Amino acid sequence: MSKSGPNILFITADQLRADCLRCYGNQIIQTPNIDLIAQNGVQFESAYVANPLCAPSRSSILTGRYPSRHRVWCNGVPLSDHEITLTSILSKNGYHTAVIGKMHFTPAQAPEPEPSFYDSFKNWEIQNLRNWHGPYYGFEEVWMSLGHNSPRGHYRYWLEDNAPDVIDLFGPEHALKPPTEAMQSWKSAVPADYHVSTWIGNTAIDFLKRASENSKPFFAWISFTDPHHPFAPPVPFNHMYDPNQVKTPLKKKDELLDKPPHFYENYSKGTRTEGTRECDVPANVGEQHVREIIAHTYGMISLVDQNIGRILETLDELCLRENTVVIFASDHGDLLGDHGLFFKGPFLYEGLVRVPFIWSFPKEFNVGVGTKSLVSLVDFAPTILDIAGISIPPSMQGKSLVTILNGRQDKVNDSILIEYQSGYSPDLNLRSIRTPKWKLTYYAGANGELYDLENDPGEFINLYQLPAYDSIRNELIKLLLDKMLQIEDRTPIRLSHA
Repeated sequence: MSKSGPNILFITADQLRADCLRCYGNQIIQTPNIDLIAQNGVQFESAYVANPLCAPSRSSILTGRYPSRHRVWCNGVPLSDHEITLTSILSKNGYHTAVIGKMHFTPAQAPEPEPSFYDSFKNWEIQNLRNWHGPYYGFEEVWMSLGHNSPRGHYRYWLEDNAPDVIDLFGPEHALKPPTEAMQSWKSAVPADYHVSTWIGNTAIDFLKRASENSKPFFAWISFTDPHHPFAPPVPFNHMYDPNQVKTPLKKKDELLDKPPHFYENYSKGTRTEGTRECDVPANVGEQHVREIIAHTYGMISLVDQNIGRILETLDELCLRENTVVIFASDHGDLLGDHGLFFKGPFLYEGLVRVPFIWSFPKEFNVGVGTKSLVSLVDFAPTILDIAGISIPPSMQGKSLVTILNGRQDKVNDSILIEYQSGYSPDLNLRSIRTPKWKLTYYAGANGELYDLENDPGEFINLYQLPAYDSIRNELIKLLLDKMLQIEDRTPIRLSHA
């Protein structure tokens, strides 16, 4: 590594479950390029989000802090510009920082234009931001796409310049064949060469070419917007997978009856959560429609993977690979039909909260290693600073994973905390604690959930109210309380005795 520190290439997908990748055991999906990162790196098998929603999770990635501390407690809440971000620290220490794709640090659907909310649809509608490229939360260079399956942000300007006719091809009304009744699922008429995943790949490649001529090391977040719903891949990815051959969701008869009431209410009535729009709240989705949704999701993932391959090839062509740390992750998963549920919300099943987390290093680090160590996306920022040789500020609550990555330790966390506070059901304020064997979710003022993940990995049997598990439940509640106290914010820093 150079004296100025290694380059950092952070690649993320949006709403990607860990088990939707071949390197995580899915034998149907084709993800050769993500698999290659895993083959040449450290693959965490037990990586978890701090919160299963886009904005809170992304804010935790950027700050190394839990949502209850950075206060982005739900989607629609802006990250304070007073927060100390990883990118602001790296910029002050000689790094060129860039982000390409989705950010979601401010509300996308803010009701009124707010000049500092560059994630806001309204801002881009009323302003000409063609020449705006930052700064933004410590990112010096910004190339932005907004929303999902929509021509917004810098992506729209690129379409206007290169394929203006494509702008009219978005949405189910332009599907290549009449869409089925499967929720938010259709075969997109947007050509793959002009799809947002391809634009993100193109823009990342252009950035790397410029970065190769820069004397500064870089930190670049390449943030793909897929496989987030709507499930609308382009040709040929929209028929790449046979719906009858996909991995089917976890489901058992009457399995939701021992869960808190909002589980069955959402399944049977389609109540709104943070993962849905009022016009398409899922309820009792039929099996064939579920299969179509999963097949389309796989197609979207394979398009992302193809573009990751192009980015990795460019790293090699520019001779950057030997001094670049490559990380692949996702901001959260997707219920994707498990237990009859979709998208995200107050259902902290493994499919929603467990994510891919893969680190590939220059030669002096371990390669081809998989680890079951419990880690959190909150650990990302302090780990990056540790790798770059920069002091970790006391505001960061995550832990550096360097001792795991270089093989000196097998764990840094005994348990993982996940937070959730619902914006649609004010009574649903919950916290989850995950240990190697158990997962407990505690609801403020209500009953909770307890699962033995060794014997019930599908989380079908809720043990929370069973007398035989009283002692285990109480022990985990104490552990959860301890964890919540441990992350109490100790900033501002104490200056003296009094």
